[in-house]
Amino acid sequence: MEDYKKLITKRNEVLKKVEKLEKNKILRDYLKLCAKLERLNYRISKVKEVEELKSLEKQKEEVFGKIKLFKRNNVVKDYFKSKAKTEKINIEIIDAYKKMKKQNYDKCNHIFIGDNENSYCLNCGLDTRVLDIDEKYLDAESRIMNEYFWETDVDTSDEIICDLELAKAVYKKIKEKHPEVDDILVRKYLENALRDIKNIEVNKERQKNRAKRLYLIPSFNNWK
Repeated sequence: MEDYKKLITKRNEVLKKVEKLEKNKILRDYLKLCAKLERLNYRISKVKEVEELKSLEKQKEEVFGKIKLFKRNNVVKDYFKSKAKTEKINIEIIDAYKKMKKQNYDKCNHIFIGDNENSYCLNCGLDTRVLDIDEKYLDAESRIMNEYFWETDVDTSDEIICDLELAKAVYKKIKEKHPEVDDILVRKYLENALRDIKNIEVNKERQKNRAKRLYLIPSFNNWK
């Protein structure tokens, strides 16, 4: 966590420098020329008339010459150095974040909720459903999770079989009411609450009221 925070601070400092440089007239003029060159290249790729092509090529040569001169300027050089530094730090941040997330998974006292096919940890968010999705469709968080599952033998055998939304809602209520208790006791409270919900029959009206208290949708009926 500490390394991750330090890198974020370091990147923010470099980004402030980039932001300051971008207000410099020399750099603004340089960036305008770069944009102009990009537009000229696009027009050249589309033009069919020979004379127009010659005119555009001449303009491109002039703009390119000016850009080369600007690249010798210290402001422009400093801008590119800062941008490159930002990209390097971003890569380090991604690696540090990945390491931090995996350490959190390692330290977690998992409380897995399952349906005999998939398992989800209420404490850290580990979700076995990521294993069923093609990796190219996973977002950054899910990709880290997927990688962790492949690298680690995660034991989900003690999962609580229950509707996930119901378990999340009850878990949230327990954490709100007993923020000081450890994970072992949280699990015990959770199992007791879910057992009571499953075994104690109530009418439709009381089910609606229960759903409301747990911030579930009014039509929720998967109590078993």
